[in-house]
Amino acid sequence: MMAKVDLSDAYRHILVRPEYWELLSSTWPVYVNGELTTGYFVNLFLPFGARSAPAQFLWYADALNFFMHDRGADPVWNYIDDFFTCDSATSPCA
Repeated sequence: MMAKVDLSDAYRHILVRPEYWELLSSTWPVYVNGELTTGYFVNLFLPFGARSAPAQFLWYADALNFFMHDRGADPVWNYIDDFFTCDSATSPCA
């Protein structure tokens, strides 16, 4: 038995701490009811281009790997956001 899991939009699964939201925010002029005003946009999830994003995601991936092992999937290999596991055909599936 083999299984492969691929996390789509991998970095977008990690929520940024609220105290860092202002660092990931920006303003943009927008029209609301025909009137120009300033819009405030905040990126609440880990952005792809952040310098620390790969290391932070690897902590997340390592935790997922641990939980998969803990739930009985052994062995588990992961490369970035792809997880692969296999087992003998005679083992029971839970």
